[in-house]
Amino acid sequence: MDTEVPQCMARTTKGHRCKLNGGYTSDCYGVQTSVCKRHAGQNAIHQWSRFTYNEHVPSIIKQYLDFYEKCVYTHGFRKIPSISITTELFRDMPVESEPDDIVVNFMQKTMSHEPGEETDCAICMDNPPGNMCSLHCNHKFCYPCIMNWVFTNPTCPLCRKNISRSIKPNES
Repeated sequence: MDTEVPQCMARTTKGHRCKLNGGYTSDCYGVQTSVCKRHAGQNAIHQWSRFTYNEHVPSIIKQYLDFYEKCVYTHGFRKIPSISITTELFRDMPVESEPDDIVVNFMQKTMSHEPGEETDCAICMDNPPGNMCSLHCNHKFCYPCIMNWVFTNPTCPLCRKNISRSIKPNES
């Protein structure tokens, strides 16, 4: 049986896709990319993100960059911390999803709702009538406050822990 070796997904200095076989695997922001030995130590997604898209961009990298742009520029996340958030989102969401749906879906995965618990919100310092939300760092907030917060900050308002890093894997 012949197994086809994928083409390298890295970018050449002239802005074209490398034509060598991608016998190595590189993990770029959580996206597995095939690269050749020459590009094994480089970040293919970063290489492509620095230049205007053209017809040579591998489809998985273009999808990630488009997805990243939807999340970052639509919601104003700061670029560096948002890389880990968009990586978590990219693994689980179809690329065609609307940015608002993407962020809400992500927040539903990272927060647990605890109905009937008597706790003050750490943001507004009020005891809201609705459900409290708890991040995986165990800090609690009312739903409207934390949703407003995460559209501009990808960290917990109290401990500044990156929200995406607090995601616990699904038990299967």
